[in-house]
Amino acid sequence: AWVHVFNYFTCLLDRGGSNLSDAFIFTLADHLHFAIQRCQEGMVIENMLFYELQHLYVKEMELAQWARRLIYRRLFVNLPKEEEANIAMHFINAQLVAKKQDEESDLTRMIEDVTSIVEKELNLLINRDDFNYSRFIIHLQYLLKRKDKKVVTHTSNLKMFEKMKEEFEYPQTTGQ
Repeated sequence: AWVHVFNYFTCLLDRGGSNLSDAFIFTLADHLHFAIQRCQEGMVIENMLFYELQHLYVKEMELAQWARRLIYRRLFVNLPKEEEANIAMHFINAQLVAKKQDEESDLTRMIEDVTSIVEKELNLLINRDDFNYSRFIIHLQYLLKRKDKKVVTHTSNLKMFEKMKEEFEYPQTTGQ
């Protein structure tokens, strides 16, 4: 019976219609295993966010209701209604994890693109194992995250920039 339920829950990935983390099905299966055990022992865990989740995460709560009904039909276990909020939270968390992974992947790709542009424009090979490259990446990550959040900083670093331009003689082919 568990195999059928597991197969149905893999369909939830399609039914959910959104990007979920790779570990979603396993964390949900683990949660459901213990939820069923608790139910069989007569233990109900109340979720204080139940009513908020119904209004803020309608789609996820609908999926959780569907999952609860499926468990009843296939495993003959009637999970308490409160469990819907816990199941919905797995959907919500999986979406957040997937979104964060996508953002990190985009950030990594942008950093590699910028590094390639710098190498090409300045005609040099950057040692990606070098400490200075690590510093460059940290600064670039900070810059890209600020850009995404549309954070504008006000600084008086223009003097320092002008001094660095005088001190370091790189060809002025970039951006001009």
